This record gives sequence, structure tokens and C-alpha cells, in this order.
Amino acid sequence: MSLGALAVQLSPFTISKSLIRKRAPGDPRKVNALDRTAIGWHSRVALELSLAGTTLAVALPAVIDWLDVGENFATLLEDAIVLGEAVAADGLLNTIVKYAVRRPLPEVYAGQAPELEKSPRGYRAFFSGHVSATASLALSAAITLRLRHPQLKWPFIASGALISVVAFGRVFAGKHFWTDVITGAVVGATSAFGFARLHRRGHGWKPAHRW
Repeated sequence: MSLGALAVQLSPFTISKSLIRKRAPGDPRKVNALDRTAIGWHSRVALELSLAGTTLAVALPAVIDWLDVGENFATLLEDAIVLGEAVAADGLLNTIVKYAVRRPLPEVYAGQAPELEKSPRGYRAFFSGHVSATASLALSAAITLRLRHPQLKWPFIASGALISVVAFGRVFAGKHFWTDVITGAVVGATSAFGFARLHRRGHGWKPAHRW
């Protein structure tokens, strides 16, 4: 499943010009009141923070899992499969929705990215892939830890903080609207909890080291 989902996610990039036609973004006044507040932001610092947060979400789950279970490679593999399935499903849905909706980026509406106005990359705002991937990765890791160590509270707190940093960063960087990042967080979280529940029903996770 993961490989198939990855193939679907990558294939649109090779034919994006035919999937997303070049067009004018439209009148910003027609954007809903909440999302309209995102038009005009163009922070480089926010962009870097959002990218750093997404990178942490990719790297930290493997590190934390290794610290938790040590060299128990069977358990590490099982956890990696659960995380990989959640991220693949999330990415698959994100790719399909982006190319179906073709929503202009806020910075395209604001005229802050003329190079994107006539590019397919300028019309992939809904929904945020960075936020959905971060939510899927971070919450998959948090769920795994809590299933092994029910007494822990910090995994979900840390995950929520990381998702928030990425979400606010994408908005203030001009890359997404509020509804883009909210939807991304919901989709990523649903994927994480869904696959964790699916695998837990099958055979569950066994406790490893205690934190």
C-alpha cells in the first residue's frame, strides 16, 4: 500500500501542467472572512520555522522509538510500518485533493509570488501537506509511546506544539490559509489514529523500556 500511495503522490509532479491549468487567482474579496486574514503574510522566518518543524517530525519518531525499544529490530520495524502506512495514506489523500481543488496560495492572491501565479505550484493550497504530514508523523509516534507507557503525557503535548508551529508557520509564510492548515491537521491526526487502532486490534504493542 505504501509504495502504491507513494507512486500516486509523485506522479502528478510529472504531469502537473496538465492537471493544474494556469489561471488568474481571482478576487481576494471572495475569499471567506477567516481565510482572508491570511492574505498578505509573507514571513521568511515563519517559512523556515515551518520547514524545521516538518523536518523534526520526520526525524524524531525514529530517534525516540530507538531510545524506547533499543535494538529490538522487530519492534522498530513494526512501528515503522504503522508510521509509514499512516503517512502514505495521508499523503495520497493530500495529493488527490490538491489536484482536485486547485486552490491558489495566499501569496498568489496577494501578488507576492509572481513566479507562482502562472505555475501549477501556485495552485496547491488546499490542504496543507506539511501540516498533515507533521500531524501524521508526530501523532503516530505519540500514540505508540502512550500505548507502551500510559503514564506519559508529554508525547501528545509535544506533538500538539509541533503541529501548531508548522501550521502557524505555513499561514504566516503566505503558503496556506487557515482552513488549509486546520484540515491538514485533522486529516493527519485521523490517519495516525486510524492506523494505530487498526494495528492495535491485530496484535497490539508490547511494553519495552520504561521512561
